Amino acid sequence: MNKKLLKQWLRAGFIEKKTFRTTEEGTPRGGIISPILSNMAPDGPEQKLKEEFTPKDKVHFIRFADDFIVTGATKELIEEKAVPIVRNHIEKRDLSLSEEKTKITHVREGFDFLGHNVRKFGKGKLIIRPSKKNFKNFPDKTREIIRKNHNTKPSDLIRKLNPVIRGWANYQRYVVSKAAFGRADYEITKAIRRSVRRKHPGKSRKWVRNK
Repeated sequence: MNKKLLKQWLRAGFIEKKTFRTTEEGTPRGGIISPILSNMAPDGPEQKLKEEFTPKDKVHFIRFADDFIVTGATKELIEEKAVPIVRNHIEKRDLSLSEEKTKITHVREGFDFLGHNVRKFGKGKLIIRPSKKNFKNFPDKTREIIRKNHNTKPSDLIRKLNPVIRGWANYQRYVVSKAAFGRADYEITKAIRRSVRRKHPGKSRKWVRNK
């Protein structure tokens, strides 16, 4: 890490709404340096873990920005050796593990990572699906768009919904998503039908369905 350059960058300030603002501490959320810092700050534990463990320990460090998982052959290995190494490394950078988000679990019980649920079933079949939290957020977001655009033209509503649907579907398309896609389709259709019924209370169910 080039600490001189990093220091200059952190203290350079930023412009918001044509007004220059100084950065006395930290960095603005969503600022250009935020993703770089979130990648640099937790960088390093993977090398320390490689030095400490052998391949038979099955210890791996998988990271995306500041979200990561650590795998290991046994629970004791993770608790007593791997986690202290990771915690010690990030504490040197004035960071700490989130007690709320940190959990040690068996792969057969499953865990959530980056909007996916990873779980092993039966005789070793690993299945990755959209996580329940990720799925819940998606219909909630589409319902909110439909509610706010209750009186807009259908073409305008479609234009607002499509990027949200496409973005979520493209993210989840590479995992086992058939059931989630079917459920999402049902929830969106139900929300649109409800909106049309409110808009045209005197019409029949068949008319509403065709509309």
